[in-house]
Amino acid sequence: MYPSLPIKVAGESAACGVYFVNMDMPAQRMKAYGNLAENSASKVIGILPELAAGRWQVEVVTQYSSGSFKLKEPRTIPFAPVLTVA
Repeated sequence: MYPSLPIKVAGESAACGVYFVNMDMPAQRMKAYGNLAENSASKVIGILPELAAGRWQVEVVTQYSSGSFKLKEPRTIPFAPVLTVA
């Protein structure tokens, strides 16, 4: 299932970015650092950080909106399916 919301990573908040959340320990979140190869309203492409074995969910945190303004507060967009790292 893919969200119908725009997913471009944009905004002034330090929270904005792409995260990998450990489904077994949700407090364990890893932010993907570095430049994104593609960052558009419909596609975000980048390099995954090294993840420990487990189940990980991808989340995009952004202030981007489809209009001409950015959101005041960041919103989190979770993605399915969950990634399994062996």
